[in-house]
Amino acid sequence: MPDGMLTGVIIASVIILIKVLDYFLEKAKKDSLTEVKDSLVQLANNINSLTSAITDQSKQIGEIKDVVYRSDSTIAELSKMHQHFDDNGLPLWFIPRDWQGTQTKIVELCGSITDTQKDLARALEAISNTMTNIDSRITNIKS
Repeated sequence: MPDGMLTGVIIASVIILIKVLDYFLEKAKKDSLTEVKDSLVQLANNINSLTSAITDQSKQIGEIKDVVYRSDSTIAELSKMHQHFDDNGLPLWFIPRDWQGTQTKIVELCGSITDTQKDLARALEAISNTMTNIDSRITNIKS
């Protein structure tokens, strides 16, 4: 939330509090002092809650500003990276189209490695379960 919006929220909150206070003063003319006192205590609690909410919003605004500043520096780094070229005038980040087949094979190989690792994990789990069963049988025989 921009600082202007936060200022608007604060101003609106103050206006609401003034109206509520005016209501309580009007009520004071009609009601007993005990009811007015209870109402003012409730108003004080509401003010404390509102102050806490504004403080939380201020913290969130600070966090958002930090993200924006980090994003800005990341964009600057990307822009700087895109300004570097090789001897042929191609950007260093450019990947030639004729490498697409090689990249596809690399991705497929990585997928195959992952599948093999999953198979190995299942085999190791089966071995572990078998060893646990053997251990429990040996324990039963000894008993």
